[in-house]
Amino acid sequence: MSLPNRLFSLVGKDMVGSQPLPDGVSALLYEAADHINELRAAKTWPDWQPIESAPKDGTTILAWDGDLQAVVRWCSCKQEWLVLRADDNDGEAIFWEKLTHWLPLPPRPTTTEEPKT
Repeated sequence: MSLPNRLFSLVGKDMVGSQPLPDGVSALLYEAADHINELRAAKTWPDWQPIESAPKDGTTILAWDGDLQAVVRWCSCKQEWLVLRADDNDGEAIFWEKLTHWLPLPPRPTTTEEPKT
């Protein structure tokens, strides 16, 4: 079923007109469907940014050094990036000086539901 048809079915109306929609509702549903399709097609992840532009306020970020990536946070006491999680970290505290790029982390999940296996 197409997105406009699904939207029409959600409001309990038939798209072919057996139950006419109030003025403007049909156009609004088509506009919503177009917007949803645009969002689906849009790039949803930001580009890597130069490390010089990374926040140094305690914000946790994803960082890259040209070889490895890790979750890091700026440590103002050492004036270095503290690695919180790395793809080859054995649990020791690591400070990283030669980062080249960063990305913001995605927001945390909003559901408390257990993941489905």
